[in-house]
Amino acid sequence: MSRAGVCLLLALLAPACGDSASGPSTNSAGFPDLRGTWVGSRTMDTRAEDGTATNNVCAERWTIQTQSGGSFAGGFETGGAPCLQQAGPLEGTITTAGAIATLSINMTLGQGGTCALVAQTGLTGAFVGRTVDARFSDEITCSTGSGTFRSTRRTVAVALMKE
Repeated sequence: MSRAGVCLLLALLAPACGDSASGPSTNSAGFPDLRGTWVGSRTMDTRAEDGTATNNVCAERWTIQTQSGGSFAGGFETGGAPCLQQAGPLEGTITTAGAIATLSINMTLGQGGTCALVAQTGLTGAFVGRTVDARFSDEITCSTGSGTFRSTRRTVAVALMKE
């Protein structure tokens, strides 16, 4: 290839190098800046105390509105057939490398009434580049009306990309 051809090729590729997938900018404390909208999916394997099991893939949107150091907060929306449309608060903490240290999501909404988180285990995941992958297991209890509660164990995987 001629020298002019190589220069032209490099000139064409240079803008692509500027669109780094290395990640969001960092804030003054060195944590990735998570503020903005993240969209993708939530996969849930659930098992209710009556033995009913389901596996659903739902549309998911996180809007992270505030961040102070490694602490972030905002809201989430999930839905799309066959999932229930839900929305609520989202908050958590990350390390400077973007690993998710804590995550609180879907604590107060559920089918038939309010839900409360009983326990969360096995939280893993990170904000890497313009993506976030998080996995956890939890148990929630939801009011089914008339003062009765239903316990559900869930295994959840969330995969999102920043808009």
